[in-house]
Amino acid sequence: MFVTALLAATLAAPVPKTGPKLADLFGEPTEAKGKCTFEMDRAGVLTVTVPNDHPPSTWTENAFLTPLLAKTVDGDFVLTVRLTLSPAEGAGENRKNRLPSVGGGVAVRAASGVDVGAVAAVERRRLKGVWGNDRQLAVAEAGPGGKVEGGIGLNGSLADGPIRIRLTRRGEELTVEWAEDGKKWEKPCDRKLTGLTGAVTVGPVAFQSTDKEFIATFDEYTIEPLKK
Repeated sequence: MFVTALLAATLAAPVPKTGPKLADLFGEPTEAKGKCTFEMDRAGVLTVTVPNDHPPSTWTENAFLTPLLAKTVDGDFVLTVRLTLSPAEGAGENRKNRLPSVGGGVAVRAASGVDVGAVAAVERRRLKGVWGNDRQLAVAEAGPGGKVEGGIGLNGSLADGPIRIRLTRRGEELTVEWAEDGKKWEKPCDRKLTGLTGAVTVGPVAFQSTDKEFIATFDEYTIEPLKK
């Protein structure tokens, strides 16, 4: 009787659900992680807590191209993600002459050879007490003689709230698009990065210049081979 009841209780118990592993979805932590912490739920929603002393966006430094978590991807692909940036209440500047800002996005970087890549991001800056979203595209590309040169594209403001980013790689060609609703993709930026051949490392980035930690949330994250 006891065995029968125990068996029935065991069969009735809910089966634990398992979600994707962090490394399988977003990749392995890199040196750029610093003191950032990661939490991912069973639905694959990644929450990154970014401390106030985490490096700001320094667009001309190659180190900024290193994602917090990185996967190696060979061939052409389309990466999509929904990004939510949540600055802390009352966050102010922590660096002189810099507007309080928080940001996040995705980085793609050559896995070997010449150090080239790009960061497609959204940056929230507090101007006159109001936080706004801006499109951002930072690149480091090989110039004459193989010298790596920095560049930045500021692509206009976006509505408040979550923003989707879509990054398409076709060899050395990158196309980046942003969408406020996930349906209407606007104002693509196309860049050719000489030397972005072979395998690349890809993953989320986050940066800030405030005096408090902030939260960056990455969900609906997919990397799919580009259909020919």
